[in-house]
Amino acid sequence: MHISNISFSYLFQIDFFEHLEIDTFAKLCSVCRDVYTSYENDTIWKYYAYAKFSAQFWTYAQQQPLLASWKQCMLRILTFEHVLRKHKYIIWNETNYILYWKARKML
Repeated sequence: MHISNISFSYLFQIDFFEHLEIDTFAKLCSVCRDVYTSYENDTIWKYYAYAKFSAQFWTYAQQQPLLASWKQCMLRILTFEHVLRKHKYIIWNETNYILYWKARKML
Protein backbone atom coordinates (compact mmCIF):
# COMPACT_ATOMS: atom_id res chain seq x y z
CA MET A 1 0.00 0.00 0.00
CA HIS A 2 1.36 3.39 -0.96
CA ILE A 3 1.63 5.97 1.84
CA SER A 4 -0.58 8.44 -0.03
CA ASN A 5 -3.44 5.93 0.36
CA ILE A 6 -3.13 5.87 4.15
CA SER A 7 -5.35 8.25 6.08
CA PHE A 8 -3.26 10.40 8.41
CA SER A 9 -6.07 10.44 10.96
CA TYR A 10 -5.75 6.63 11.13
CA LEU A 11 -1.99 6.86 11.67
CA PHE A 12 -2.48 9.29 14.51
CA GLN A 13 -5.16 7.15 16.10
CA ILE A 14 -2.47 4.51 16.58
CA ASP A 15 -0.29 7.07 18.36
CA PHE A 16 2.06 7.58 15.45
CA PHE A 17 2.78 11.08 16.81
CA GLU A 18 4.53 9.62 19.86
CA HIS A 19 7.37 8.58 17.56
CA LEU A 20 7.91 12.06 16.13
CA GLU A 21 9.93 14.90 17.58
CA ILE A 22 7.88 18.02 18.17
CA ASP A 23 9.74 19.92 15.43
CA THR A 24 8.89 17.17 12.94
CA PHE A 25 5.24 17.13 14.02
CA ALA A 26 5.00 20.93 13.66
CA LYS A 27 6.50 20.76 10.17
CA LEU A 28 4.15 17.92 9.23
CA CYS A 29 1.16 20.01 10.38
CA SER A 30 2.34 22.93 8.28
CA VAL A 31 2.56 20.90 5.05
CA CYS A 32 -0.15 18.26 5.42
CA ARG A 33 -3.78 19.40 5.63
CA ASP A 34 -4.97 15.99 6.95
CA VAL A 35 -2.65 16.15 9.94
CA TYR A 36 -3.38 19.82 10.57
CA THR A 37 -7.15 19.39 10.57
CA SER A 38 -7.03 16.10 12.54
CA TYR A 39 -4.96 17.65 15.30
CA GLU A 40 -6.21 21.20 15.43
CA ASN A 41 -7.34 20.46 19.00
CA ASP A 42 -4.86 20.87 21.81
CA THR A 43 -4.57 17.25 22.94
CA ILE A 44 -1.47 16.43 20.92
CA TRP A 45 0.18 19.76 21.69
CA LYS A 46 -0.40 19.21 25.41
CA TYR A 47 1.27 15.80 25.06
CA TYR A 48 4.35 17.45 23.53
CA ALA A 49 4.30 20.25 26.13
CA TYR A 50 4.47 17.77 29.01
CA ALA A 51 7.09 15.71 27.18
CA LYS A 52 9.28 18.82 26.87
CA PHE A 53 8.83 20.39 30.32
CA SER A 54 7.70 19.17 33.74
CA ALA A 55 4.20 19.38 35.21
CA GLN A 56 5.53 21.90 37.74
CA PHE A 57 6.71 24.13 34.88
CA TRP A 58 3.29 24.02 33.19
CA THR A 59 1.53 24.82 36.46
CA TYR A 60 3.61 28.00 36.62
CA ALA A 61 3.24 28.67 32.89
CA GLN A 62 -0.55 28.54 33.10
CA GLN A 63 -0.40 31.63 35.31
CA GLN A 64 1.30 33.54 32.47
CA PRO A 65 -0.64 35.39 29.77
CA LEU A 66 1.09 33.45 26.98
CA LEU A 67 -0.90 30.25 27.42
CA ALA A 68 -3.90 30.89 25.18
CA SER A 69 -3.70 27.31 23.88
CA TRP A 70 -1.18 24.49 24.05
CA LYS A 71 -0.60 24.73 20.34
CA GLN A 72 0.11 28.47 20.37
CA CYS A 73 2.39 28.15 23.37
CA MET A 74 4.41 25.28 21.88
CA LEU A 75 4.71 27.01 18.50
CA ARG A 76 5.99 30.14 20.30
CA ILE A 77 8.57 28.09 22.17
CA LEU A 78 9.66 26.33 18.96
CA THR A 79 10.00 29.66 17.15
CA PHE A 80 11.98 31.13 20.04
CA GLU A 81 14.29 28.09 20.12
CA HIS A 82 14.80 28.36 16.37
CA VAL A 83 15.95 31.98 16.79
CA LEU A 84 18.27 30.98 19.65
CA ARG A 85 19.84 28.22 17.53
CA LYS A 86 20.18 30.53 14.54
CA HIS A 87 22.19 33.00 16.60
CA LYS A 88 24.13 30.21 18.35
CA TYR A 89 22.69 30.89 21.83
CA ILE A 90 21.94 28.15 24.32
CA ILE A 91 18.40 26.80 24.39
CA TRP A 92 16.48 27.89 27.47
CA ASN A 93 15.49 25.37 30.10
CA GLU A 94 12.59 25.58 32.56
CA THR A 95 14.56 27.74 34.98
CA ASN A 96 15.38 30.32 32.29
CA TYR A 97 11.71 30.72 31.36
CA ILE A 98 10.59 31.02 34.98
CA LEU A 99 13.29 33.59 35.76
CA TYR A 100 12.26 35.58 32.68
CA TRP A 101 8.59 35.56 33.74
CA LYS A 102 9.51 36.65 37.28
CA ALA A 103 11.72 39.48 35.95
CA ARG A 104 8.95 40.59 33.61
CA LYS A 105 6.53 40.85 36.53
CA MET A 106 8.95 43.18 38.32
CA LEU A 107 8.91 45.72 35.47
